[in-house]
Amino acid sequence: MSVKWDMVILGCGQLGGNLKRHLESFDYHVLGVRRTPASDDQTMLALDLDNPKTWQDLSKVDINQKGVLVGIVTPDEFSEEGYSKRYVGLARAISSFLKVRDYSVVWVSSTAVFGKEQFGDLSEKTEPRPQNWRGKCLLEAEALIQKSTERSSILRYAGLYTAPGVQKLYSKKFRERIDPSAVSNRLHREDAMLWLAALVKRFRHGEAVPCIVHGVDLCPAHYGDIFRYLDGEINNIRCANSGRRIISVFRDEMPELKHPSLARLS
Repeated sequence: MSVKWDMVILGCGQLGGNLKRHLESFDYHVLGVRRTPASDDQTMLALDLDNPKTWQDLSKVDINQKGVLVGIVTPDEFSEEGYSKRYVGLARAISSFLKVRDYSVVWVSSTAVFGKEQFGDLSEKTEPRPQNWRGKCLLEAEALIQKSTERSSILRYAGLYTAPGVQKLYSKKFRERIDPSAVSNRLHREDAMLWLAALVKRFRHGEAVPCIVHGVDLCPAHYGDIFRYLDGEINNIRCANSGRRIISVFRDEMPELKHPSLARLS
């Protein structure tokens, strides 16, 4: 298949697959890379991003001069080794790949870079000071991406959800593990994809892109209020005015949210 690719999605799972279909609807040529094969789809490559040979194969791919690499990874296990291998490992591989190429990069990270110790309003201007291995691994990977090219953007997601995923919030066992005064910072998966697509398209067209964007909805809320709303005890979810609130100073530059709060599911 002779195509000059506009975007290459490294880690084309659920989020990456939705992003790929969305971008293709705008007539972009998008190549997806994932470990498991996709039958009869020449726009998807089954490659192991942990394997050095994969990067030799990718060096032969014809990518547009203004092409964009999108890094979306998921650790195989919730451990320091798992996060380091997946996030830091792929970030290093991309950094090496870009030493002889010059593409823009959009890297998906997490607001977990702040760890659990930082409170108040945490914006893109707040310096992360993680005390745990998870935040440190995420932050190390971000730094590698930022050093690899001047044209990079880090999209840090808060907890991603869909309507079916909210069902776990009704679980008694889940609620027993949660401090009701803790703040839940979330973003619907549809909005997560649309914000990611917006950054990718802006790079593709040579437009200015923020270095870091926090993907979070308009209503960080205390879990206690969320539980009361789901149980029908209150009519709406109130935004928390204290606690660990993830905010974005670039919200006005991003697409309008289709799901501005957990109470606006469709």
